[in-house]
Amino acid sequence: MGKFLTLAVFLSVICHMFVFEQGLGGDGWGYYAIVESVVFDGDLDLNNNVYGVYNGFKKSSDGRWITQYPPGLAIMDAPFVLLSQVLFGSIVIPREAVDSHHVYKNVPNIVLIRSMGVVLAHNFYTLLGLVLLFLLLLKSGFSDYIASGLVFVGYFSSPLHFYAQSGMSHADSFFMLVLLLYLFEKYLDRHGSRQLFLIGMISGLASAVRLPNVMIFFVVLVFLFFLDGRIGKIKSVSLLSLGFLSVVWVVPVFYLIHSGSFYPGYSSGLEFNRLPALNILFSLRRGFFWFYPVFLLVFPGIFLHLKHSDRKTKIVGFFAGSCLAVMVVLYGYFSEWFNPGSYTQRYLTGAVPFFIFCMAPCFKMKGKSFVIVLLFTVFTLLYSYSLFLLSISRKLNFPNGEAWALYITDFLYYFKQNLTIKDIFDGIKENLLFLKQMS
Repeated sequence: MGKFLTLAVFLSVICHMFVFEQGLGGDGWGYYAIVESVVFDGDLDLNNNVYGVYNGFKKSSDGRWITQYPPGLAIMDAPFVLLSQVLFGSIVIPREAVDSHHVYKNVPNIVLIRSMGVVLAHNFYTLLGLVLLFLLLLKSGFSDYIASGLVFVGYFSSPLHFYAQSGMSHADSFFMLVLLLYLFEKYLDRHGSRQLFLIGMISGLASAVRLPNVMIFFVVLVFLFFLDGRIGKIKSVSLLSLGFLSVVWVVPVFYLIHSGSFYPGYSSGLEFNRLPALNILFSLRRGFFWFYPVFLLVFPGIFLHLKHSDRKTKIVGFFAGSCLAVMVVLYGYFSEWFNPGSYTQRYLTGAVPFFIFCMAPCFKMKGKSFVIVLLFTVFTLLYSYSLFLLSISRKLNFPNGEAWALYITDFLYYFKQNLTIKDIFDGIKENLLFLKQMS
C-alpha cells in the first residue's frame, strides 16, 4: 500500500508540472542567454543572446548587455539545452504560432528548441530533489507513508509548486540543498574523504546557483569541524574547502570576464531595520507562514527531534534547523524580502527540505496528537493551494492594477468582488496558456 501511495504522490506532482508549467518566464531567458553564449557562441558577449526579455540584464558602462545572474544555473541547464537540440532539433515550429506572441516574434526556431531544455531541466531537478527527500526521510527512520506524505506537503504546500515551474533558480537551489542534506546524512555513516569533497562541491554549486547559499557552506564547515574525529579536523576542513573552491571559482571568473567586476549585482542589499523572522516569517503583510502555515510544525518538530530522535537523526535535524535559521536571517534582512513583484515568499523555496526534515517527527506522534497534526496539515495544504489557484485565475482586480496578490490581505478581494468557485476555475482555464507563455 505504501508503494502505491508513493507512486500516487509523484504522479500528482508530474500532473501538476504538466498542467501548470510556466515555461522560461523572464528569468529563464536570462539564464538561457548565458548557456547559448558560452556553449554555442564560445564567448561571454550576451548582446546577440537577448531575445526581447530583459530580466536580469543591465547595460554596462561601455554599453554592452551584462547579466546580474550567477552562472550556476546555466551550468546545470547546459546539458539539457544540448540534449533538447539533439532530440528536437529537426522539429519545425509553425511561425504563426511564434509570431502571435510579440516577445518571441523574431526568435529563431532552433533557439525555441534549445530553450525547451531549460524547461526540461527545472522539472527534472525538482522531481529528483523530491525523490532524494523521500529517500532521506526513509533513511532517517520515517515510514514510506510519512515520507510520501511529506513529499506531497513539501511540493504542494510551499512555493515549490509555483517557482519550480518557472525558469528561475529556485528548482535548482531546492535540488542542491536536498542533495546537500542527503549527503550530510550519508557522511555521518561513512566519514569518508570522498563524501567530504563531494559535500564541498555541492555547496559550491549551490552557491553558484544562488549566491546567498554560500552561507550554508559555512554551516556545513562548522558542523563537520566539530563532528569529525576520524579524519581529523584540519583534513576535513581542507577537503570541504577544496571541494567548494573547485566549483565556486567559476563565479568571480565569470563576472570578471563578462562584466569586468566581481559582481554586477542588484541595487538592493541588507537592511538591519527589524528582526529578520518578523520580516520574512511572521510579517502581517508578507510573512511566509501566512501563505504556508503548515510549516509552523517546524517548532514542535525540532523539539521532538531533540527529545526522541536517535543520535544521527538528531544531528541531521539540528543541521537542517541551523541551515533554516541562517536562511531566515539572511533573507529576512534582505531589502527585497517583501518581493513586491511576485506571488509569494519565493526566497525560502530552497529551504523547503530543511522545513520538511525539521517538522517530520510531528507525524510520528500517536493518538489525538497525530489526529490534530494530520487535520492541521490537510487544512493548511488546502488553504495554501487555494491561494495559488486564486492567484493564477487572475480574477482578482486590485486598485493599483497589480497582476498578483502582493500581500496576504489582498486575497480578501475575493469576498469583496462576489466571485464564485466557477469564476475561479474559468479563470484558471483561460489563463493556463497565458501561464505557459508568460515572460
